[in-house]
Amino acid sequence: MSKENNLVEYEPSELGTKEYWESLYDRENKNFQENGDIGEVWFGEDSVEKMVDWVLKNSSNSSTTILDIGCGNGHLLLELASNNFTNLIGIDYSPNAIRLAKDIAKNRNLDNFISYHVIDLINSSTTDNDEFWLHGTRKFDIILDKGTFDAIALSPYENREEKGNYPRDIYPSKVHSLLNQNGYFLLTSCNFTNEELINKFSDEFEYFDHIKYPTFTFGGIKGQIISTVAFKSKNPPQKFF
Repeated sequence: MSKENNLVEYEPSELGTKEYWESLYDRENKNFQENGDIGEVWFGEDSVEKMVDWVLKNSSNSSTTILDIGCGNGHLLLELASNNFTNLIGIDYSPNAIRLAKDIAKNRNLDNFISYHVIDLINSSTTDNDEFWLHGTRKFDIILDKGTFDAIALSPYENREEKGNYPRDIYPSKVHSLLNQNGYFLLTSCNFTNEELINKFSDEFEYFDHIKYPTFTFGGIKGQIISTVAFKSKNPPQKFF
């Protein structure tokens, strides 16, 4: 059975569109300006705490370079900054998300430790005119994804590169190109199991670790609400930017 056939197929959804996230973060920007509410924490605080704990366990250096792909309001990076990490970068293809993340970081006096960029990773585009991104010379010790691959997997079928690959097929190589050879890629999903994630990313990454969550049993099948898998890079990364 092919690797692709082992991945659960989901129908395209508005959650896989840029328009949805722009609208969402436009509302959350207004809420933050009016009452200081930073917005929704996707997958809940527990998932953030567990991801931060994993990073702390596997990296004791405060200057570790950490990238959060699809950072949204930047909540995950805020928690890392609060734990003394100082070299943090968040990217998102939604300008409204990046505007919100910047405002929150500034409000909490953490903007010296976190930088945010409008980057469309799938389409290799940036509005920041950043030569590091454009030429693929920027690499990171740890790359984080909390729900971004889930959203990418829900992208409408027309949202694909000219060569015909779907965004979810392009994504693993894009991430791989940004990771230092001895770095970690920590991925949290609510749509896919550990096994499905390991299978999907197996060309570029090898399994390193996973985070344990409470399990439930339904119809004789054991499962959990979310999955978090840590990967290591397999081969020297390619350049895509």
